[in-house]
Amino acid sequence: DSFVRLGLPVGASISADIAGVPLANWSLVLTEGYAVKAAAFTGAQGMYMITSMLMEVGIASTTLTNRRLDGSTTAMTATLNDDTNPTDRTRAS
Repeated sequence: DSFVRLGLPVGASISADIAGVPLANWSLVLTEGYAVKAAAFTGAQGMYMITSMLMEVGIASTTLTNRRLDGSTTAMTATLNDDTNPTDRTRAS
C-alpha cells in the first residue's frame, strides 16, 4: 500500500535511498544577503533577515531599521503605524 503512494525504491532498498539523500551542512558559512521587498528569498537570505529583525534593530519615529551583521549598515527598513504605540509594521525597503 505504501509503495503505491511513495513509489518503489530506486536503489536496493528504501533505506539505501534515504541514506543517499545529503544532509544539511550546518557548519557551512553562508554569504550574507537580503531579499528586496516583495521578492522571494533563498533560505540563506531568510535566515539573515530573521537574524537582522531579532538582533540589530533601531527605531526612529515611525521607521524601524534592521541592520546587517556589522551592526551599522542598513539591511532593510519598515514603517510603523504610530510613533508612540505602534501596532503594525510594513516593510518599506
